[in-house]
Amino acid sequence: MSRNWRSIAVAVALGLGSAQALAASAPEPRYGPCRAERVIDGNTAEVRCGTEVLRVRLVHVASPQPGDTGHSEAGRALRALLAGRELWIAFERPGQPTLDRDGVLFVHLYDGAGQNLNIALVSLGWASYAATDGDDPLASRFHAAEHEARAEQRAMWTVWTLVTTSRATAGSAPAGTAPRDR
Repeated sequence: MSRNWRSIAVAVALGLGSAQALAASAPEPRYGPCRAERVIDGNTAEVRCGTEVLRVRLVHVASPQPGDTGHSEAGRALRALLAGRELWIAFERPGQPTLDRDGVLFVHLYDGAGQNLNIALVSLGWASYAATDGDDPLASRFHAAEHEARAEQRAMWTVWTLVTTSRATAGSAPAGTAPRDR
């Protein structure tokens, strides 16, 4: 079975009751429990849910890409955020798994206490909010987390401010210094 179809099949299986739902008050169903197996970069990881390993990308999270300032640091931050936690998966559209062009499953990751780890990563300053087309019920929480991280110059916002300032002083454009600039 191809990686794309396998990911869809596993995601659908998670949604059909083979996994437990978490937090009945949550706006979307959550499936798990899962555990982080490996972090690929600042917004992509492999998680084990039962016997299956799924490659997931944190929806609405833009982290530095290879070659960008902070790429490896963002990956380490995600690894630390996920380490040892019981994880729960929620799809952007409840019950409708979405894959990117590489067959990676777009998800919100939650911990056992119900904290959205996508928003937590943005709040820590290791990524920015990446809006998509359509309604995002969590947009205001993502915006608030990013605003606070920028205002307090947490993590990457300190580095991006320094790089942007030094490039502006040197007369070069700051494009590519922060995920939002792409």
